[in-house]
Amino acid sequence: MNIKRIDLKNLKKGFSLLEVLVSCFLLVIAIVPIYRSLTSTAAQEIDTTKLSMARKILESLRQEVGSVPFKELKALFPGGTTFQEMSGGFPGTLQQVLDNQKKFKDFNLKVQLRFTNSSETVIECKGTVTWTANDNKIKSEEITFLQVKP
Repeated sequence: MNIKRIDLKNLKKGFSLLEVLVSCFLLVIAIVPIYRSLTSTAAQEIDTTKLSMARKILESLRQEVGSVPFKELKALFPGGTTFQEMSGGFPGTLQQVLDNQKKFKDFNLKVQLRFTNSSETVIECKGTVTWTANDNKIKSEEITFLQVKP
């Protein structure tokens, strides 16, 4: 009877479990930094978008308040040279923008008015927009402008 000897060295054609585990570990080590980089970039993009929206809200406030006649603007706050909140609501278009932004992006607008002098000929308007950033910190953007009596 002729018995053939099988050479075990030639039969080894697959990967051992240890080799597979080591390669998986190395793959995870390589992928984790890439994943973190992508998620932090997305978070920064969201923060930048929110800042841009806050600036648009403030610019809209400036345009809307600037279009209100001085007499009507003067009637929206009690007077004085210290900042006081504007009463009576915002102009229509701005109110619609604010309602939409609050609904989708958690923005909050605070508008304050004051006379810059005792002769009540110049009204200073200060608008502040606040929102929650990705790191759960409250961020804000502010604009200040003047409305002069004609």
